[in-house]
Amino acid sequence: MMKFKLISLIIMIISISACSHRTEFGSKRLLKISKHNNPISNEVFKIIDTAVLYEYINHFSAHNPEPTYKYLKNYLKFYAAGRVGEFHIYKISEIFNDPTLLNPKRADLGYYKYDERGLIFKTLFEHVQGGGFIKHRVIKVTNDTLTAIYDERDTSFYKKVAIPKKALVYTPDW
Repeated sequence: MMKFKLISLIIMIISISACSHRTEFGSKRLLKISKHNNPISNEVFKIIDTAVLYEYINHFSAHNPEPTYKYLKNYLKFYAAGRVGEFHIYKISEIFNDPTLLNPKRADLGYYKYDERGLIFKTLFEHVQGGGFIKHRVIKVTNDTLTAIYDERDTSFYKKVAIPKKALVYTPDW
């Protein structure tokens, strides 16, 4: 009986750990069980720019009416094939000195699509109690600010930030 429990536990651990892996930079990648092959309309490029970063600048929650600020900056980078990466960089000036910081292997993976509901993007997050995708829906783009909502009560704001041309050579690995 003990041998059966041990073998069952080992099989369970192996099957759970086989669902994802990490890049050499520690970013989590899911196995490509389902392909993300939604066709991307050219209309989406009127909303987003794939040659810039979008810096997370603020978050407003109906649960907590005070705006929240982070010290470690989060940046979104949209790619042409329906992929979006979320980068965590301390200072934006670092990427001008070291454009390899925008290597997609350093980013948390995500996807976006554009349909009759508008632009929807989702990014992967990790938590000690489990992780998964968080969906955001872009509700407004004004000049250089992208406004996204999550769960109808939380709103995030992202500001467009220019990046060096030599950082645009990467393609996502997911």
